[in-house]
Amino acid sequence: MKDYVFIGWSRNRDVAIATKRILDTKGFVCVVGGVYEGNPESVRVRKGTVNETINYQMSHCDQSILLFQKIDDNLSISGNLIYELGYINAQYNFIESATKLHIFKIDITQADDNLFPSDLHGIWGSNISSAGKSAEEIAAEIAAEFLQNQSQIKKTNKFDILSNHYFVEYEMRKHFENPAMSDCDLAMNILVYVQAAFCYQEQYDIKQKMEYFRNKMVEKSVRSTELDLVTQYAMQTLTLYCLTVPDEENWQLNMKGATFRGLLKNYREVGEKIAEQYPEELGTAQLVKMQIDRDFIERNYFESWLISQMQEHVTYLILVYVMSEEVEKEERNRYAEMGADYCKAAIRNLELLAENEDDKMYADLLLSYAYKNLYTFQTLLGAGEASAYRLRSFKLRRELNSYATGIATVRPSLKEYITLEYLLQIVEQIKSCEDKYEREDYLLEISKYIENRNRNERNRNYMYNLLLEEYNKLK
Repeated sequence: MKDYVFIGWSRNRDVAIATKRILDTKGFVCVVGGVYEGNPESVRVRKGTVNETINYQMSHCDQSILLFQKIDDNLSISGNLIYELGYINAQYNFIESATKLHIFKIDITQADDNLFPSDLHGIWGSNISSAGKSAEEIAAEIAAEFLQNQSQIKKTNKFDILSNHYFVEYEMRKHFENPAMSDCDLAMNILVYVQAAFCYQEQYDIKQKMEYFRNKMVEKSVRSTELDLVTQYAMQTLTLYCLTVPDEENWQLNMKGATFRGLLKNYREVGEKIAEQYPEELGTAQLVKMQIDRDFIERNYFESWLISQMQEHVTYLILVYVMSEEVEKEERNRYAEMGADYCKAAIRNLELLAENEDDKMYADLLLSYAYKNLYTFQTLLGAGEASAYRLRSFKLRRELNSYATGIATVRPSLKEYITLEYLLQIVEQIKSCEDKYEREDYLLEISKYIENRNRNERNRNYMYNLLLEEYNKLK
């Protein structure tokens, strides 16, 4: 879905309404500030006061257009609109997305700067003259510049969200009372937050927090397609993660057939919900067959990521099941073929998403899983090209490891996880390595890691044993 866009106005609501009509045809969902019967139902809720209603609208939009005009006395600017500017600016700066705020000054010249508070003198904005123009013509100019500005909007780096996933918890906690971002932006962050549960092995804790968030949605009667989809997906995925914590005795994963089929059905249902919104663009309700293109990504960024990430998660679900002891060979092969199909769908979509610089490293993380799982499925099926997929996964994990370890701001626990994934992939490489020097180099890389880790453990144990010794003396 395209962004929700708040349109604030100070004199001529007809221009705001005309702007809404144009942008609605471009796939955006526009909200004219205040009580307007043409606003989407989800933000048509009347609060106790007009101010509360507008605050609610601004808090649930992804971008904003503010139309500054001198009010009827031609000597002043609407104080309400200046308040809206401050409110929106604070909200968007929180997520470093100031480019989502679009200011238009209609018939306001540089000489009118004194009409603004002193700290807003020289405020950035586009000047538009209304002389001899209809509301529709003015709106066409506004809409054209708004659309041109879309290329300037910077998307948050998803690897940074993964590294700082506790900020998502903060955003979730305050979202219903004092939101720091729109529903759509939060839904996108929750997608990454769910993946963090796997990387940090915090599935039980994060599942509990997601349950609380979803219950609050119901309690507050929140109507958001994006949050509804992402929380349904999240509960499904976190349940999968909790079910696949290895047994401490034999470190084997086993999944019952009924459990597997139930989880697979739930993922497909989320896919069907997305397909209901975009029947023509997707052309299918089957998650495994959903293919996105650059056009769809541009118009429906969140849904593109949700589809792709779910496809990759289904490969993990199938992998766990086919490796379970109770699965017969014929059934294992049948589901291995299905798993390979999901891998190929996820890979195609994720490689498109990886073309965006801010998305690349996170997309590569998911791609490394998908290629590794595809290698496993193809090996089970005896396919000759299996080793090529293992090599692709290895290269992705090597690049991820180099990226993560080379940036000081990446959390140490995430670096550790990325490094372990990479080293485990090296083990796979060694098993098929024919060059003895290459094999020695790989083994040296692993041994250095083990040596460093053992040294760090000894240092930690020394401090702990020292504390324990002194504590016992004091008892």
